[in-house]
Amino acid sequence: MEIRSGTPSLRRHAIHAVPAAAPPSAVTVHRRLPPPAPVTTKMLPLWKAARARDHGATRGYALARTMLQDE
Repeated sequence: MEIRSGTPSLRRHAIHAVPAAAPPSAVTVHRRLPPPAPVTTKMLPLWKAARARDHGATRGYALARTMLQDE
């Protein structure tokens, strides 16, 4: 025997419940950031750019030399 009261039963309320929309303050706004700019040698100090250029040249030469030795 069910006792009728002024409030609906919890089970019946849970079945028909619609998830409430989040309040506007809880909604996070995702802003799209621009892609990061590539770091070029123009952005670096002169001594760093020269060192990076020399290091790349020597590393590339060493890599080519080891590739030729393997064959």
